[in-house]
Amino acid sequence: MEEIETEIINTTEQIGKLVHWLVLRHSPPAPFRPTMYIDLEGVNLCREGSVSILTLLVDTGIPTACVYLIDVHTLDARAFNTAGAKKTTLKESATRNTTASQKFLNGLTKYVEKEFPISFNGKGERLYKAKYNGLYDVFNQRPIPEDILSYCVGDV
Repeated sequence: MEEIETEIINTTEQIGKLVHWLVLRHSPPAPFRPTMYIDLEGVNLCREGSVSILTLLVDTGIPTACVYLIDVHTLDARAFNTAGAKKTTLKESATRNTTASQKFLNGLTKYVEKEFPISFNGKGERLYKAKYNGLYDVFNQRPIPEDILSYCVGDV
């Protein structure tokens, strides 16, 4: 069974390093191309809503998968506009036609069920679901509550 490492990305320096690492993984000659899964959490996620946390799970095929929780609430547009070492931004990396991994869209829930037989306790879900008197604003609390961190990692 793989292990999961979690890293909160909440500075432009961290986002720049992450973008640089992602670009290197997809630059020829690439020894491997990781599978990536993305999930968004926020308040009223739609055209008028806001993204609070972008969760990115990167599976490189080694025993440890890494989940990056990109703090969009704190970074705002800098989460998508900060360039890595090769002057590529997260936004540009995701929209490039040359990115071979864009050919397939994988559901993270299926991946987690298959690769990580973990049980999700639902504590984070109770913090935001209306039926539990929760509020989506919980995704904007800083520091990010531990139950929300666990929820994001399990939901990606």
